[in-house]
Amino acid sequence: TMSVNDLIAEGMSLFKSNNFDQAIVRFNQAWSEIKDKNFSFQAQSNIQFWLGRCYLEQAMKVKDITEAKDLFAEAIMHHQQQLELARQLKDEKASIQEQHSAQFWIGHCYLEQAMEVKDIAEAKDLFAQAIAHFQQRFELAQQLNKQVSIQEQSSAQSWLGRCYLSLAMKVEDFAERMDLSTQAIVHFRQ
Repeated sequence: TMSVNDLIAEGMSLFKSNNFDQAIVRFNQAWSEIKDKNFSFQAQSNIQFWLGRCYLEQAMKVKDITEAKDLFAEAIMHHQQQLELARQLKDEKASIQEQHSAQFWIGHCYLEQAMEVKDIAEAKDLFAQAIAHFQQRFELAQQLNKQVSIQEQSSAQSWLGRCYLSLAMKVEDFAERMDLSTQAIVHFRQ
């Protein structure tokens, strides 16, 4: 049998060649190779990260909205598990970086989904989720080392701006649209 790391490496290479179904198979094999889930949190977190990425890519490619919804939900679930595992890493710096990554991808999943959704109430709900996760990512970015921290805080602000701007483009009400655009500008200025 292949080692967990070999399976992860193979999954990554399948992912990079857009072979998401096969990549998912490899990552799931890697997952089941880890017999004791009380150890190897980093490997487990990596596997969940890549599974989340696979499902997100698939969600963005399918045309059927119901199918997309299921794939987004699957992606979010894996990134939530990545987040949980990240919190259990002994190395504090690695833990924060991994949580930071998970929050970004969860936010990204909600944002992509929000942009696809036709129903405005549902879209607003998804944008709110995206914003909450990008906000948490911003707070985690402040704990990273100085050089990285500034870049990541800036990136988090720009993603927050994107959320408000995308939502502004969806709403009908002029006053609400102006309000959201102002919010976007605040984040872009930051």
